[in-house]
Amino acid sequence: MRIPLWSFLLTVAVIVTALFLITRSIRSRHPMLTEQDKTLATDPGFRSNFLLPDGTQVWLNAGSHLTYKTRPISHFRQADLEGEAYFAVARDNDHPFLVHSKDLELIIDSNATLDLNAFRDDSTTQVSIFKGSAEVLFHNNTSSRMILRPVDKLIVPQYNWHISMDKPMYLSQDSLYAEMAWTKNHLAFNDISFEELIFRLQRWYNVKFTVNDDNLRKHRFSAMLTDPALAKTLETLQRAEPFHYRIDKDQVFITP
Repeated sequence: MRIPLWSFLLTVAVIVTALFLITRSIRSRHPMLTEQDKTLATDPGFRSNFLLPDGTQVWLNAGSHLTYKTRPISHFRQADLEGEAYFAVARDNDHPFLVHSKDLELIIDSNATLDLNAFRDDSTTQVSIFKGSAEVLFHNNTSSRMILRPVDKLIVPQYNWHISMDKPMYLSQDSLYAEMAWTKNHLAFNDISFEELIFRLQRWYNVKFTVNDDNLRKHRFSAMLTDPALAKTLETLQRAEPFHYRIDKDQVFITP
């Protein structure tokens, strides 16, 4: 029996429509099928932790964002970071974890933990390794590579065209905790100028600093604050170097 052409075309149209609706329903329940990139972000003044689809844990510091591929690309699990993140990379020996940042790329071994500080407005990019290892590839010196191992810390000046292959510094036990203190909502800094500290405090508290004290800008500070309310932090700094401050909503004014 011959089936009329119009009946055959109608049947095909019904089948195609049904398949389209089923596929759309499946994709709506499983967004990874349609969305290859995901972005995680934290606003200034906030810190958060996330679990990636591969099981990797990520802590994002204030004012940071991480964009990651939902599936491995070219055998790598890949992410782009602007800001600071602490990674506890899930075990997957077939797919190393590749992180792109402003000055360098990290190829992180499976099951490694590290902190990458790569804020675009900071003068350096810093990598601290706690467990496992990572290979560093420099954007401005593609012929240079470096392997970082536990308790290594690498500091790369922004836009440095002549990366040295000297060994990175080693983290002491005190420094190890200070490098990851922010993940526990503790504010720690070691021998940094107030000029540098301003950027960190602005992100941490989501405030704007106005500093009318050139000598204070050059003074260097070290502190570990487990209850880092803004006023308490400023009072702690005052004990190291006297100055006056006034807080007006989201503005902080510093004077001699």
